Amino acid sequence: QFAHHLILFDLPLNPDLLEQRIGRLDRIGQNQTIKIHVPYLQNSAQTVMFHWYHEGLQAFEHTCPAGQHVFGQIKTTLIEVLHQIDEGLTDLSNLISTTQALHHEYNESLQQGRDRLLEYSSCRQDYANELVDMALEQTQEKALANYLDLVFDSFGIETEIHGATSFVITPGDHIRVNLPGLNEDGMTITYHRATALSNEDMHYLTWEHPLVSAAMDAVVSSELGNTTMVTIKHKSLPAGSLLLECVYTLASSSTRQLDTERFLPATSVRILSDQKGRQLQNYLSESFIEEVQERINAEVANKVIKAHGATLKAMLNLNESLVGQYVPELLDAAKAKATQEYRQEIDRLIALRTVNPNIRQEEIDHFTDEAERIQQQLSATVAQLDAIRVIITI
Repeated sequence: QFAHHLILFDLPLNPDLLEQRIGRLDRIGQNQTIKIHVPYLQNSAQTVMFHWYHEGLQAFEHTCPAGQHVFGQIKTTLIEVLHQIDEGLTDLSNLISTTQALHHEYNESLQQGRDRLLEYSSCRQDYANELVDMALEQTQEKALANYLDLVFDSFGIETEIHGATSFVITPGDHIRVNLPGLNEDGMTITYHRATALSNEDMHYLTWEHPLVSAAMDAVVSSELGNTTMVTIKHKSLPAGSLLLECVYTLASSSTRQLDTERFLPATSVRILSDQKGRQLQNYLSESFIEEVQERINAEVANKVIKAHGATLKAMLNLNESLVGQYVPELLDAAKAKATQEYRQEIDRLIALRTVNPNIRQEEIDHFTDEAERIQQQLSATVAQLDAIRVIITI
């Protein structure tokens, strides 16, 4: 896209091939006017091709969408004229006139066949801007780098600075999770696109990279880090109070055919209760606890569990009963969304069938059956305990 002079030492017989050659320079990113140079010998076959393209199809000044159709109509005549060079090109003017007429006719047909309403609505600018913003947000280097710093530290993976925008990660002596591609020799990574393009041996880490995906799967699916015990200070809570914070995940067992996640994406429900059974999740936010908490070492934590094990089990049972109060509301919202979407599609097919006999009853039955199966799938969804935090006030 940086060159803008095109020299055509020969002209192809097929207009699409000429279009393709010009398109090598006339492409996205080109900021110059393409200058086309066509040297040819007088009274030669290339003379015929030049005048046919230039005067008949105007293929050098404009794109020629109808060129192939015109070529299909006058191919035989064109080849005959190419063999009449010695006769003074007597039929060239007639060929050009016929080409111009066909070219005009086909261009008119193409214009009349355009769906201007479809063209107008094909780019929804607001939606396009949202996609651009999402793409820019996902390419933020700092967010991914900060996340992986925490993951590597938790998994026992050592990180060393390799360059201004690159790092070397290696398995530590006490590595807890093996990530794909990370062997004993380690691997060089970067979050910077330009650096990755200049160094093929570096792994360019994005949110879609297999190592990052495996790390997130390990965080979600493994039991590592899903329990903790901390202390906090709060003026409204007496010292020695025992709190239990549980995070439950509500996720349907989706299949590729049903894809129930579009109606019920993975949702977390947080329950925080004290020994008296009071719910405090709206009173003590997760961010507040993260800010003021102090970790308890393993030895002290074991003593607390032995001393208050029965109480913690009773509190856990209470939290499981409390989370059941929130599940029906979430499931009802997901079911209502699924019902509305499938109802609209079924009604559309029924209305379309009245004017289009090609719409089969099997299509309507398919969506009806699928809607019922999704409702059954959503009804079978239950909340699963994902993480526990024991909190002691001091």
